Amino acid sequence: MTPKAPLCFLFPHTTLSERDYRSVCVLLPRLFLLQVARPPAPPSWAADRVFAWPAVPEEQERERIIQYLKSYEYYADLYGEQGNLAAMSLHKGGNLGESRLKIESALKGKTHQDPDLGKTLLLEAALFLEMARDLDEREMELEGTFARIGKLEDEFRTILGITGEEEVDEAAETLSPPLAPGKADLSFMLSRRIALWLRLFSFNPPDAQPVLVATCPEVVDEVIDALRGRYEGAGRSLDSESMTLAAIPDLSAAAAKDFESFLSDPSEADVLESCRTAMENALGRPGTPEYLDVLAERADALRRRLNRLCSETSPVPPAPIEIVLTRIEAFSLDELHLSVDRQGHGAWGGKTAMKQAPVSVLSIRHRI
Repeated sequence: MTPKAPLCFLFPHTTLSERDYRSVCVLLPRLFLLQVARPPAPPSWAADRVFAWPAVPEEQERERIIQYLKSYEYYADLYGEQGNLAAMSLHKGGNLGESRLKIESALKGKTHQDPDLGKTLLLEAALFLEMARDLDEREMELEGTFARIGKLEDEFRTILGITGEEEVDEAAETLSPPLAPGKADLSFMLSRRIALWLRLFSFNPPDAQPVLVATCPEVVDEVIDALRGRYEGAGRSLDSESMTLAAIPDLSAAAAKDFESFLSDPSEADVLESCRTAMENALGRPGTPEYLDVLAERADALRRRLNRLCSETSPVPPAPIEIVLTRIEAFSLDELHLSVDRQGHGAWGGKTAMKQAPVSVLSIRHRI
């Protein structure tokens, strides 16, 4: 019997780099991104694979969030997005409701009825994640710019005839330091992202089993540490199981035109769809040998085809990307939410869908 299809959600971020969009689109049947105020903005070729999951379904609440975001843009202009996010993290505990009316009432010795705490906590999470998305998008844009500069630098070296290591050393004075920095730092305030993402997700969880898809390598460790901090003293097992489901080349090595042609090529449809279906079945019934065997066979066929695609742009083999599933069967997403966000869990936690969902994280790991 074919297992029930799970739903994959990007966690705890709300946007992807183009490189990760490429990996997702060849491996997963679909991916949902938590929508706070703005809908996701995937590349056009990913539109049939990447979808929005409304964290706040009510239009009135979304409009309220948008209005608050406009106010916070002023602070972002003054202190930058990272300073703005750090300042927002101080508002834990519903302090966003600290209005002028409340302060004046306290000074006059009068009582003031707080706004609904649940809505305040929801607003806090929505504002934080939306501003985190702004920060991530800007860093990814810079990363893409420096990557293009890096390619121009390589072309420049070729023009100069710099091919050997000794010649590179001789030219170091001209071409150093390298212009391209590392990847965008998606781990900034990671624990806070996890807590507030789960708060929003708990507000409107799916009925189907969710699988959390992480592109930041520290996510799994953060999740395990959070559960350990709350439950280790209770004598509960924190055993986790990790397995590599597939490995593909880093598709950023492929030219954009070649990659888009590959996705739309009818002759490639079978290898793509068969791998996506095998991945879906393996995620729906994790650890089942027959599904893992089928996935291994089909992922290997896809990997060989993607290697050929990348070789059309560069003779240098691209670094591999591993898709690793980590499951902590003894704990539910609801318990993870409680571990990282007690107050938010008090307002929005405890839903049956979250209690029935085991902690399951699918990591996209870039190897250097």
